[in-house]
Amino acid sequence: MKNCLVIQHYDSTTAGSTFDWLVQKSIKFQVWRVDSQPEPDISKFEGLIVCGGKHNVDQVDVYPWLKREKEIIKERAEKGSPVLGLCLGGQLLAESIGGEVGPHKGWEIGWYPVQLANDEILTSFQYHSYRFLIPPKAELTVKGDYCLHQGFSYKNSMGFQFHPECTKEWIVNCTNGMTTNYQGNVQTAKQIIDDIANQVTLQNWYYKVLESWVK
Repeated sequence: MKNCLVIQHYDSTTAGSTFDWLVQKSIKFQVWRVDSQPEPDISKFEGLIVCGGKHNVDQVDVYPWLKREKEIIKERAEKGSPVLGLCLGGQLLAESIGGEVGPHKGWEIGWYPVQLANDEILTSFQYHSYRFLIPPKAELTVKGDYCLHQGFSYKNSMGFQFHPECTKEWIVNCTNGMTTNYQGNVQTAKQIIDDIANQVTLQNWYYKVLESWVK
C-alpha cells in the first residue's frame, strides 16, 4: 500500500498510533474530516481507515454525511480494497456490508480481555455503547465477554469494536471526560490510569495486525 485515506469524524478521535505506523512505513495519507470538508477523490487512495467518534450509525438524520460515508465504505470493502474500521469505524464497516449495528446493553469503558482467533488473550481498551454483529460472510476474529463481537475480517477489510489505535494521551483525555452517568461494564478513571501500561502491549499487537492488513 502506497497511500490511504483516513476518515475522521471528531476532533479528539483520530487514528491515534496508526499515524506513527504509517509514517514508519512511508505510507502517505490524507485526513478527511467527513463532517466538514469536501469529499476528496476516493479513487486516488489504495486503503481506507475509518476512525471512531461520538456519532452513531443510526443518526443519518442528524449527521447526513453518514449516508455518503457508508456508501464509500461499502463500495471499497466489496471491491476488495483494504478498509480498516476502528470502533465507530468498525460499526460503519459492519453495517455497510450487511451486519446489524445498534445499542448495546450498556457502556463498555476500560481495560478488558478479549480472545483472539488463535485463542490468545489480549487486553483491549474499550469505549463504546453501541455494538456490531458479525456481517454475513465475515469471519469473527476477536470476541469478548460483555460484548461478544469485537473484531471481524471481510475480504481485505477488518473492523474492531475496541480501540487498538489508542494512545496514552487519548486514554487520559477519555478519563478526564468521564462522569458518573455511564451504566454498564465501566471501570473508574483511576482503574484505567493505573493500568495504562497495557497500551504498549496493545499497540505492539496492533502494529502486527496493520502489517498483515497492508499485505
